[in-house]
Amino acid sequence: MNIFKKYGRYDTNRILMLLSIVLAIGLVALLKITHYQQDVKAQTLMAEYDKKCAEQRKIEDEAWQQLNYKLLRFERETNAASLQLEKQQIRLDEILKQLSAAASPPGIICWGDGLTEGVGGDGTTYPGVLQELIEGNGLDIPVINAGVLGEKAITIAGRAGAIPTDAESMPSSLSMYRDYMPVIYIGENGGYQDADDLVAQINAIIGTYGNQEQYLVLGFTIGSASSSAGIESAFLEAFGDHYINLREFIGANGMQLVGLEATADDEKAIESGAMPPSLLYDRLHFNSYGYTVMGHAVYERMGILGYY
Repeated sequence: MNIFKKYGRYDTNRILMLLSIVLAIGLVALLKITHYQQDVKAQTLMAEYDKKCAEQRKIEDEAWQQLNYKLLRFERETNAASLQLEKQQIRLDEILKQLSAAASPPGIICWGDGLTEGVGGDGTTYPGVLQELIEGNGLDIPVINAGVLGEKAITIAGRAGAIPTDAESMPSSLSMYRDYMPVIYIGENGGYQDADDLVAQINAIIGTYGNQEQYLVLGFTIGSASSSAGIESAFLEAFGDHYINLREFIGANGMQLVGLEATADDEKAIESGAMPPSLLYDRLHFNSYGYTVMGHAVYERMGILGYY
């Protein structure tokens, strides 16, 4: 029986329906085939991706291993270099200490008047402060205080054995210190004709010592910037870095060094180039704060000049 005929004729509807079924089955099969191919392709791509990822991880792992090796090697080399540097630094410190000891004077003798002796300091003197600072640096450099209240410049120079004078000559207890470094602070009480004469007296004192390259000269603290200009200019020209302008040093650093807050009178004095009243015992002499600042000034300059 022919299913495509109806009443002896072909049934178009049945043919179309059958063709539709066949077409639908073909499309479904085609879709399945396409999906299968896509799945296969996706799996292939995923496998290739996984393979590349594995290769990349292997490369990265090898790179990290190499980097870690290099880091460990660098760390070992750095530690070795640091240890070597530390040993060299210890050796350098020893050498510097030896050189410092060789450059340091065997002792210091401070020539001056009451400002060196320490009048008004209630036991504090600038040579004493200097001694404490030196010992605090681990150095064995004795400091002798050869200050005498009221003495004029020429008297001190004579007492030091530097120039002929009617004044008392240097005591035998001080004559043994000719290899010491002199710190000279004279002239505040007069005893000289002019700046050149005072410079000559100081040079005479320096000339009595064995090492005439090691010395310090302290400038005036009495008066103002204008009244001290002539002496300060002469000292700077004659002694260079061996000269300490105490007036400027104390004005710039004094209050801070001893932890005092400047009063209105202090600020006025500093502005004129005079000594702050908070650092003074009387019009001429310092109190313990003032002498402490002086000691720091001398100690600092000794360091700058390589004396310790």
